[in-house]
Amino acid sequence: MKEGKQQRFLTYGTFQTLDRVYIKLHSGQEWIVDTTSLGARYVGSVAINLQTKQRLPLKDLYYEVRNIRTFEQQVIAKRKHPGCCLVFERDFCEYSLKRRG
Repeated sequence: MKEGKQQRFLTYGTFQTLDRVYIKLHSGQEWIVDTTSLGARYVGSVAINLQTKQRLPLKDLYYEVRNIRTFEQQVIAKRKHPGCCLVFERDFCEYSLKRRG
């Protein structure tokens, strides 16, 4: 019997710790999270809309995320359909997302 591939989910808690990523929503909007460059570390992550420059707390985007990419354009996690779980890409190491102090 074949073993099924094990999926690793990007939880709401881990999502709130993301930094230096691009986020694309199911609506097509693109957001950037770059807390390190904004100098707001440990105050709470803020996402900035690339088109409108609107700022929102990162936690407000979790349920609308379609995919998350690094600044090097590597997809780290994606959600196929709204309402599905946000799943890490198979070869991505989630420990590399930890902020460095």
